[in-house]
Amino acid sequence: METCITRFLSKYRLTPHATTGRSPAELLLGRQPRSRLDLLHPKTEKRVLKSQTHQKTSHDMHCKARSFQIGERVYVKNFVGSPTWLPAVIIDLYHSVCD
Repeated sequence: METCITRFLSKYRLTPHATTGRSPAELLLGRQPRSRLDLLHPKTEKRVLKSQTHQKTSHDMHCKARSFQIGERVYVKNFVGSPTWLPAVIIDLYHSVCD
């Protein structure tokens, strides 16, 4: 009897409500809890990885390889105030700008 009640409550808590369109568990937790049915869905990690790979490939196609030398004069963006661009000098090289 106890397992029947547990299964019923589990199904009830995971079933979306007709008015809100969200399950009670989702409203309580702020996310949809996993169920046995979720095991049938394809992994979202593969989809995310595929999308990220596509984004990186697209970015790399438009990215210009830049190289700087120590002592070279450049402009850097000032995010805290005015003027927007400030003159600067390269003092050390860490990595490529387009990585």
